[in-house]
Amino acid sequence: MKEAVADLTLENRLLKKSMIADGGDDE
Repeated sequence: MKEAVADLTLENRLLKKSMIADGGDDE
């Protein structure tokens, strides 16, 4: 269970990073 949560957290971080790199500079 803990591993799955860590996996989701890591995926979320990568997703946020790619979103920011994609064009999160609008703010």
